This record gives sequence, structure tokens and C-alpha cells, in this order.
Amino acid sequence: KFINEVKRASEDIKTEINREADKLDREKRLEAYKNSLKKENEPITAQDTEPGTKEVESPAKEEDIIQ
Repeated sequence: KFINEVKRASEDIKTEINREADKLDREKRLEAYKNSLKKENEPITAQDTEPGTKEVESPAKEEDIIQ
């Protein structure tokens, strides 16, 4: 009888450890998911655009430079 109680207690401890491990895993995956959503929703900045697509002011006309 004593051995069976020890076995059951051991199984209960294993179950509790597995529950805690599963909980930590779920929290980790949730955090990764939230971070991926955050990255998708970030506004695009000038650094994120392709090179050469940045708008510039129109060049000065030759007659403006001479004056």
C-alpha cells in the first residue's frame, strides 16, 4: 500500500511539472506571437524603403543659380 501511495505521489508530481512546463511554453509562444504582430503593424520608415526611392526636392534651375 505504501509503495502505491509513493507511485501515485510521484505521478502527481510529474503531472504538475508537465503542466508548469506546458504553461511556460504557451507563454513563450504567446510572447513570440505578440512580437510578430507588433513587427507587422510597425509603420514603414524611410530606412525600410528600397534605396533610390526617396523623394527629393526638384533640382535648381540653371537661371536660379546664375543670379
